[in-house]
Amino acid sequence: KQIFGKIWLTNKIMAAELTPSDSLTNDGMPPVKKLKTCDDDVQDRQGDDQPSNDIGKKRKVALLLGFCGVGYLGMQRNPGTKTIEEDLIAALFKAGTIPEDAKKREQKMAFQRASRTDKGVSAAAQVVSLKMFMVDDAIGKINSYLPEAIRVYGHFRVTKGFNSKTACDARSYQYLLPTYAFADKNKQPGRDFFLLQYRADEAILQRVQEVLSMYVGTRNFHNFTSKKAFEDDSAKRYIMEFNCGKPFVRNHMEFVVLTVKGQSFMLHQIRKMIGLMIGIVRGDATIEAMEKSWEKDRIDIPRAPGLGLILDQLYYNAYNRKIERLGIHSAIDNSIFETEIEEFKNKHIYDYIIEKEVKEYCSGPAQSNEKNSEGNNDSTNEAD
Repeated sequence: KQIFGKIWLTNKIMAAELTPSDSLTNDGMPPVKKLKTCDDDVQDRQGDDQPSNDIGKKRKVALLLGFCGVGYLGMQRNPGTKTIEEDLIAALFKAGTIPEDAKKREQKMAFQRASRTDKGVSAAAQVVSLKMFMVDDAIGKINSYLPEAIRVYGHFRVTKGFNSKTACDARSYQYLLPTYAFADKNKQPGRDFFLLQYRADEAILQRVQEVLSMYVGTRNFHNFTSKKAFEDDSAKRYIMEFNCGKPFVRNHMEFVVLTVKGQSFMLHQIRKMIGLMIGIVRGDATIEAMEKSWEKDRIDIPRAPGLGLILDQLYYNAYNRKIERLGIHSAIDNSIFETEIEEFKNKHIYDYIIEKEVKEYCSGPAQSNEKNSEGNNDSTNEAD
């Protein structure tokens, strides 16, 4: 009875495991099912990349976009306020790339930004990841519902688990400012001289570079943000490079671009780094002030205006190496859209910043200071 009971139970289990498509072979035994291998999984995902299969289907993508942040209260969505994400998500819905429930709840489309930005801060190349329907001419339709200040350059197919924030290895920011900001406080003959005639000489630019280079490496930046204690490990940040570009003249005023690259940045960190550098170059502070800023004692560091700050590039080196090894999808490579990015940055970001700098400082110090203090009232991080 025990033997026949086991045979009966075994037959029941085998029958339950058979699907409608299963059938017995000629010898009366059920067919052996093929196990899915890693190679099969790769082939399936490679098949998903075919354009003909993507049309109309929901796919995980990384959108590459740029925006001029003037007039916006930052990147991150915040109900009742004007933000970049509010306009972007509205355009995604109108273009038919996300359903209505995803428009109201970002979790429904797995939406994630790579970096948050302050009020008034711009981005030449920001990345957001989400699941969206691959409709015909998706990028063209999205852009048709966006203001000129926001432009989506294109998209990359990514893995299902891709997160634009956590997958990002490093971020680089640019800061555009007039060179008269470096002028020695004891050698200022007048405002008209600053606006029309001041040109930073090689010695000044070299001094700027020397001070910027002191930030490179792992430092404790608790004095360059708010609500961070010296003992907090998250106050330690790694700066890979910080460089001063060559000056150029626009609208009779000389400007220069500073570029900083690091793993991540804290609230106001970049603007305070630049603020302290300017103070040292102008003679308002000494190099010892920077050395003390790494120490435990609290010191007050001024921050540069948010107007000139630009999120320039995001790096996905580890992710790109992974997908190259697996042979799936394509790398997140900004160079594919280099022409579009540079054109947008020059027309909608650089030109606006330069025009605003000239207009504000020509109108007088009082109005300029009022504008700058207003732009410093931020509540979001420069980067995550």
